[in-house]
Amino acid sequence: METVPGGFVIFGGMSPSGLSDKLWFFDLTTFSFELKATDSDWKPPALSEHTLTSAKGFLYVFGGSSLHGKFSRQMFRISETGLSEWEPVETRGTKETDLRVTGHTMVYSDQCRSVAVFNFSIIKFFSRFYLLEFQFQKTPAV
Repeated sequence: METVPGGFVIFGGMSPSGLSDKLWFFDLTTFSFELKATDSDWKPPALSEHTLTSAKGFLYVFGGSSLHGKFSRQMFRISETGLSEWEPVETRGTKETDLRVTGHTMVYSDQCRSVAVFNFSIIKFFSRFYLLEFQFQKTPAV
């Protein structure tokens, strides 16, 4: 769950019918939910135990578990204002196998222009911290 102008959004998670790949916006003016990004060309897979993080006007979905416990290593983003079109994000900064995380947290650092991912696994008794870099597109001046 993450706040956006006018409300908050929820992506994915467990539902009575299984894992969800839906993006829901809760409007604080009308106190109602609205399904978003329904016609997007790209879409994150149905996930649970992932993160949804705000950075520079976009919401980023990263990691989590898909069907049958398969870990996702993908990152997607969507504009906070339009909430209409998902796009994949290429990350760099660590090994591909380290990107398969679940039950983690992620925050954006404006100073580093990166997201920091922290993952702790009770099953394996270890913790990891990663700094993932990605390019932010510059918006042309009008």
